Amino acid sequence: KWNTAVTRGEALTVIFALAQIESNVGMETRFSDIRSKAQAQAVKQALNWRLIEPLTPRTFGWSRVITADEFRVLLEHLRVRINLPLTIPEAEVRTQPDRSRFTVPRQTRTRIGRTTRGSRAPRKVTVKIELGKVDRGSSMRVNERELPQSKLLETVWGLIKGKFLYQDRIDEEEISYSLAEKLLEELEDPYTTFLRPKTNRRFQEQIEGSDRSFSGIGAHVRAHADGGVEVVTPLPGSPAMRAGVRSGDRIIEVDGVSVVEMGLNEAVDMIRGPKGEPVRLTIEREGAGGNMVITVTRNEIIVRDLFVTEQDGVSIIRLTNFSRGAMNEFNETVKNVTASTPMGIVLDLRNNPGGLLDAAILVASHFLEEGDLIVKVERRDSAQEHRAVGGKRSIPSTLPVVVLVNKGSASASEIVAGALKDHGRAEVIGQTTFGKGTVQEAMEFAARPGQTPPAAKLTVARWLTPDGHEIEGKGVSPTIEVPDSQTGGRDEALLRAIGVIKARAR
Repeated sequence: KWNTAVTRGEALTVIFALAQIESNVGMETRFSDIRSKAQAQAVKQALNWRLIEPLTPRTFGWSRVITADEFRVLLEHLRVRINLPLTIPEAEVRTQPDRSRFTVPRQTRTRIGRTTRGSRAPRKVTVKIELGKVDRGSSMRVNERELPQSKLLETVWGLIKGKFLYQDRIDEEEISYSLAEKLLEELEDPYTTFLRPKTNRRFQEQIEGSDRSFSGIGAHVRAHADGGVEVVTPLPGSPAMRAGVRSGDRIIEVDGVSVVEMGLNEAVDMIRGPKGEPVRLTIEREGAGGNMVITVTRNEIIVRDLFVTEQDGVSIIRLTNFSRGAMNEFNETVKNVTASTPMGIVLDLRNNPGGLLDAAILVASHFLEEGDLIVKVERRDSAQEHRAVGGKRSIPSTLPVVVLVNKGSASASEIVAGALKDHGRAEVIGQTTFGKGTVQEAMEFAARPGQTPPAAKLTVARWLTPDGHEIEGKGVSPTIEVPDSQTGGRDEALLRAIGVIKARAR
């Protein structure tokens, strides 16, 4: 079965079994897709040896197909630890394999160290395994390149520690965080940023999903290229949306204080605040002819990632975030929706800022055929194609589908809309999307027990739609353009979507 796909987990399991390596690390793991002790042992040993990188800080990618580039790196790093190639027993001493064992489930439970070499017992081999702490940055090649002018930085720091009069003013943690922030800011990429522990905790809560709340104005933001804060999208029904804040607005002052030279995290802390208190935002808006001041009264923001409603026989699935919680909930949601035999489905991605790549692939897979190309990811020295997974889905290919988007639809939303548009599976109704076509990886650093670690979020790749359209700065254009406005309680884009589905269902 030369062309049969092999998962990352299967690759690790087989290699460790052939090498007779059995790790004694515990079951504890931070990855949500690791289901057994054997898997946890394999993953921790792989991270210790830097054999393979996790997909995200919370998802290892055990069931993801391993790429040629990933397998090459795995072997190169494995070669440092053990002698390759591994010795395989002679053919005449091997028993005839049980063919049923080649059907390996996605979440394999094969114990690390188990061998299927045959009737002749192999020679016992003792392999020393260093079980050092696996911190969240272990997959990074931190020490391969020195900082530019590292000797200069060391000298300056030595002068500070050795000669500076006011030693009580030295906050080493604050200095290290500030240097890390400045280092990443110099790359001039709004998506590459250093996350202090408090900000990283918010980021992880957003990625994990499920119902959550905080006090603020209710808007997803990013650092603006020219300084200040750019609104990616206001949350539906939030104080920001009700006050008139729009996607693309640039916040330059908060309560009269300029945030143009301020870091994103510090500016966000100023925008957030106690429930019921107003905050004055000075905003630059394209085409407005000057700055405007919008006062928003902060409120408790309750965030839900998935809503399902029905109108005129059409099921409406509203997805506000591609979080892990929404990804886990989406399967059951689709089953319930299709069981009601709707006339069609509206997938509402308006004001959805994106989230996990895995979640985007799963959502798109429900509407496409297995193996259909969903997105191309281009890194500095490699490229990868992600295709629809999961076999037969419950959504019939004949069921009409419409995707709703607007200027606040970004990232993973654009992946799904672009894939369904390129395959002709759905009409895309609304406005051209935000135009975020890059991929970020978040890497957490070691922290004291019980504390949230800081993290670095770096742009590592760009992605293209199945037809090769680049999204960064361009967005996904709708097949049917409808202004993003609601008058008198009428949602014009939604009504247009329902009308398209009814026309197709006749």
